[in-house]
Amino acid sequence: MLQLIALCLSLLFEIPLILLLLKGSRFMQSLTFFQRVLWAAVPTLITHPFLWMASARWFSFIAYGPRILLLESGVVLLESVLLRLLFRLPIIKALLVSLLVNTVSTLLGLLLWRLIL
Repeated sequence: MLQLIALCLSLLFEIPLILLLLKGSRFMQSLTFFQRVLWAAVPTLITHPFLWMASARWFSFIAYGPRILLLESGVVLLESVLLRLLFRLPIIKALLVSLLVNTVSTLLGLLLWRLIL
């Protein structure tokens, strides 16, 4: 259940950021709003399950802070490739968008987690 909540929050944070950051791209302008939202959700929908599985199964022996940094670094790299392929972005722009979106999402998620507990 916690994973589903985290996924929904990630989508809530990341989709608007991707839409905002890529609103001027030629590819995005050719899509309907609904299609833009769906395309913006794809990177998170692909990487989120792997992040949770890796955190619980393979990296649980690492302290929480370093584990999040390590796993989120992998997510940034993979999502930048996905953004490159999906939105036809230059790789540097895709990397910067991925880094910004995932940094904001992670920090907001950690803040919410602190507020809840």
